[in-house]
Amino acid sequence: MLEQEEFQIQLEKIEQPLTRRDIATTLLFVIDGEVELSTSKKTVTLEADDLYILNQNEPYTLTDLTHNTLIRLQIKSAFFAHFFPGYYQYSFESFSREIDSGREKIVSSLRHNLALLVMNAFNPTENSQLISHNTIFQIMLLLTKFFKKEQTRPLTQKTKDERLARIITYLENHYDEPISLSKVAEQEYLSTSYFSRYFKQKTGMGFLQYLTLIRLKHSADDLILTDESITTISIRNGFSSPKHFTDAFKAYYNETPTRYREKEDNQRLSSPSEKKAATTQILELTPEILNLLAKYHLETARETSLNPIPIEQKTITVNPIANESLAQPAYLLTIGGLKELLKDNVKKQIEMVQREIRLEFIGIRHLLRGRTFLPEVETDETVPTSSTFANADLALSYLKNQGLRPFIRIEYQELSRDENFLF
Repeated sequence: MLEQEEFQIQLEKIEQPLTRRDIATTLLFVIDGEVELSTSKKTVTLEADDLYILNQNEPYTLTDLTHNTLIRLQIKSAFFAHFFPGYYQYSFESFSREIDSGREKIVSSLRHNLALLVMNAFNPTENSQLISHNTIFQIMLLLTKFFKKEQTRPLTQKTKDERLARIITYLENHYDEPISLSKVAEQEYLSTSYFSRYFKQKTGMGFLQYLTLIRLKHSADDLILTDESITTISIRNGFSSPKHFTDAFKAYYNETPTRYREKEDNQRLSSPSEKKAATTQILELTPEILNLLAKYHLETARETSLNPIPIEQKTITVNPIANESLAQPAYLLTIGGLKELLKDNVKKQIEMVQREIRLEFIGIRHLLRGRTFLPEVETDETVPTSSTFANADLALSYLKNQGLRPFIRIEYQELSRDENFLF
């Protein structure tokens, strides 16, 4: 087994039912035999070559079906979130037998990297740390690039509001710490009253109610998956006291934490196949296991190896030539009247286009129409304080400051009658 602050990888055999919940993204890779995996979503049989991804804080149970060997990699949530800030806003979903067509090589790369991690852990060298971390980052990149999906859990709101997403991520990551409404409001540079109204409008519930639901969810998992006392669970999940925890739990679940745990324990004990969880860690690579790992390691290596490229030597004569600049297209963006340049939303769109392409001209259709030029006002001021051309000056000054030039189109209609008669 190789365990570090960032991740833990181990080679093990499941001999009796094992129930766990990891504060990490977990990859299960069966290399021999069969095990049964049960989660809140489904129950599947994992056979040799099967790979399954479990999300952080997702409870699961592994049951042995035959003699088996599997690799379990846990990438700690805090480490993952440090390099992928959107970690708590996504889940990673993949079962190798249910992947979309065309992604077989991606799963093969995951298998290859897992096998490499195990072989590196059992055969340390002076480069082992570099190899391990490089491989972990390769796995994280594959997960975030090909297997991430937006969270659909009720506690993680699906939103395009960046501020709300940032707040929810903070609550999910720090629910076990003392958190107050005023502290989060200060972090977001908002007043307490405005932040309270904003949060309720966006989520449909008050800030403290939302935070309590997050804490209760994690506490309920601890009641089922651990033997820790009510006091320990309450403090570890951010409640100020066991009484506060019990009152909140009873209000939400309509029963005390103790009763909830007893009911879940009775349901598990009523199953005749339920036994004490146990695994055996494999501490030595046997020739049989080494052959299995080598298969995944070499298989991907062959796929990714470069084919030999024919080499041909040629002589290239370079003649000195004058420097020439490449011609680039100049773009024109047409708006309505000149007065449109006084609108903030139009300015933002122009600046966005200017950043994306080589925008040089702003086309103005109606230079003299509309309210661009203000009506003349009679005044007895020696020097008038208002000008008919005030709006036009502002619009043209904006173009000058942005380095843009007006493109004015003048339309005319050819006269088909006697001009002298008309004029």
